[in-house]
Amino acid sequence: MGIETEMEVITMKIEKISENQIKLTLTRADLEKHNIKLDELVKPTDKTQELFKSIMEQAFNECGFEVDNTPLMVEATPVSIDGLMIIVTKLPEKETNEEKISLINQNK
Repeated sequence: MGIETEMEVITMKIEKISENQIKLTLTRADLEKHNIKLDELVKPTDKTQELFKSIMEQAFNECGFEVDNTPLMVEATPVSIDGLMIIVTKLPEKETNEEKISLINQNK
C-alpha cells in the first residue's frame, strides 16, 4: 500500500515502534521508482528531500506518525544487498547530546 505523490507510489513497509519512533524498510526498487541511487541518500538533494517528505506523509497516513516541525534523528542501515532499514525518531527540542547518544545506543 502506498501514497500517490508527484513522483510515484512508495511501496515500502512502515512499522510504528512507539509514538516517537518508526521503522521503514525500503528496497532498491522503491528507490529506482524515484530515480534515486542508494549512495545518493548520504547527502540531501531535492530528489531525496522529496522522497523523505513523501515517506513522512505515508507514515502519517498509515500509522498516525506526525512530525510537524519536530526535530528528527534519522538512522539508515543496509539490511540486504538491495534493502535499507530507516529508523526515524522524534527528538525533544531541548535534548542534550548525551540524551541523543543514549537514544542511538538503545537502537543498536
